[in-house]
Amino acid sequence: MRQLGTEQKVLLILASLFVVGWFIGSGSVTFYEAKGLSYMSNSPEACINCHSMNQVYDKWSHGGHRHVATCNDCHTPHNFIGKWTTKAINGFNHSKAFTLDKELPIVFEAKESTKKIAQDNCIRCHDSIASHPAGLDNKQEPLRCLSCHPNPAH
Repeated sequence: MRQLGTEQKVLLILASLFVVGWFIGSGSVTFYEAKGLSYMSNSPEACINCHSMNQVYDKWSHGGHRHVATCNDCHTPHNFIGKWTTKAINGFNHSKAFTLDKELPIVFEAKESTKKIAQDNCIRCHDSIASHPAGLDNKQEPLRCLSCHPNPAH
C-alpha cells in the first residue's frame, strides 16, 4: 500500500474540513431557520412553526384547555426521558414527512404509542371521571378520552 505524500495529506485534510464544515454550516442554518430551539420549550407557539399546525393551534387557543395545558402536557410523557425521547422521535418523523413526502397536505395520524401517551395524560388530569366504568354501553372498562370527546380540544 502506497503512503500519501505531504501534499496529498494536506488536500485530504482540507477536503475533510470542507465536508465537515459544510454539514455543520448547513445544519446550523437549517436549525436556525426552522426555529430549532423553540422545540425545546413548552411553548405551544413552537408547534405552529409548521404551517399544518396552525389550525390545531387555533382550536387549542380557543378551547377549554388553553389555560391549563400546553401541547406537551397532553402529547408527551411526564418524565424527563420519556418527554425528550418522544419529542425527538416525533420531531424526526414530522421533519421527514415535510421533507420527503410528496403528498400534500401532510396528514398526521396518531400511532398507538401516541394515543397511549395522550390517554395516560388525560387520566392523569381527569382521573376522577376517566377511571369510572363507562355506564353508557354497560361495559366495565375505564372510559377512553375519545368516548366522550370524539373531536378532541383541537
